[in-house]
Amino acid sequence: MNLLLFSFCHSRAGDLPWLIELAKRGTFNEWTIGPTPIVYETTFELLDPL
Repeated sequence: MNLLLFSFCHSRAGDLPWLIELAKRGTFNEWTIGPTPIVYETTFELLDPL
């Protein structure tokens, strides 16, 4: 199994909603670390087309 993993933090960037929608096409996870930081993580299988 070949996986491609992307991790990114919550920000005020205007492209964040678009990036989250794209990330949800893979295996998507969202974590809250501490009182405010949110980390997003998505995994895609390299041999599985979107």
